[in-house]
This record gives sequence, C-alpha cells and structure tokens, in this order.
Amino acid sequence: MSDEPATLHVTVTEDDDHVHDQTYDFAASGSEQDDDEKPMNGPWISSSGEYTVHVELDETEFTLDHAEIIDRLDGMSCQGSDDAEVRIIVTEDREFDSEVSLAN
Repeated sequence: MSDEPATLHVTVTEDDDHVHDQTYDFAASGSEQDDDEKPMNGPWISSSGEYTVHVELDETEFTLDHAEIIDRLDGMSCQGSDDAEVRIIVTEDREFDSEVSLAN
C-alpha cells in the first residue's frame, strides 16, 4: 500500500446487478492504523455466479470481469465446488494489480 492514506470504492456485480457497493478506507503504509487488507464477504461466498469486480482509487479504475477471472485459473472451471479467490492489490505507486486463485 502507499505511504499515503487511500480510499477505495469497490463495486461487485453479478450479471449487471449490483451485489456489493462499498467504500474502504486504508491508512498509510507503516502508520499505527496500517490495515493493508480488508476481506469483502457477500452473497458471492455462498452463491455461485458470474461476478465482476470494479475498483476506483483517485482517478484510477480497475475492472476484473468473470471471463478474466476464469481465464487466470489456469484451466480450472470454477464450477461446482471450485471457488475463486480474488485479491485486488494497490501498489506503492497507487496502481492496481490482482491475484486470482482457487479458494481453499
């Protein structure tokens, strides 16, 4: 995370329906309130669907759609009992990165 505080606005959609829309505040990296991770629990935890994650920080936007999530699972279908875990990362330069893996 950056050495400046950050406010991220996160929207999760399923088939164009908003299922999560929230703002998350992060303290500056290294501060006493340094909280560099916030899990987002929502209906997607117990309901399979085609989800898209959209994140905004300052003037920067990042979108990770269902097709890309599936593509990054290296051939796994994310069907049935397979669940994807998506991690959105804000770099020190306040740019976005992401990690996609199968959930445990």
